[in-house]
Amino acid sequence: MAIPITVLDCDLLLYGRGHRTLDRFKLDDVTDEYLMSMYGFPRQFIYFLVELLGASLSRPTQRSRAISPETQILAALGFYTSGSFQTRMGDAIGISQASMSRCVANVTEALVERASQFIHFPVDEAAVQSLKDEFYGLAGMPGVIGVADCIHVAIKAPNAEDLSYVNRKGLHSLNC
Repeated sequence: MAIPITVLDCDLLLYGRGHRTLDRFKLDDVTDEYLMSMYGFPRQFIYFLVELLGASLSRPTQRSRAISPETQILAALGFYTSGSFQTRMGDAIGISQASMSRCVANVTEALVERASQFIHFPVDEAAVQSLKDEFYGLAGMPGVIGVADCIHVAIKAPNAEDLSYVNRKGLHSLNC
């Protein structure tokens, strides 16, 4: 009479599969020119972002392989830079459109959480005056401490001169 024997992987039962990532795109395999053209940033800055956001973007999983923080950042930067469809950039990196969407959302959220570390107006009067002097020296604009560039405010299509208010994305807006 045969006795069925089952072999169990005790480590798997006790500890699970562990945290694994699959690097779909290797940052070291491409040239600096390629990184600048596709993602708009040099290699050192991308490594800085990986270091800054890596802990927030790491996803321990028990089911399959998580997308590495490096790949998530590249996916988001590629989407920000191209403004194209997520599927196209996802295909270039090796991830699906759904994963691409999650990567963009995760990286954006992580960047917004840290925005106050990098974006702020000066609080002391000496720093404010220094900024005013720099803007005046640069552009001859007195009393300026900051500038917002290329703000398009969406509007309803006007009756007259309709094409004068269409922006490069085909939407009606005013450039402020």
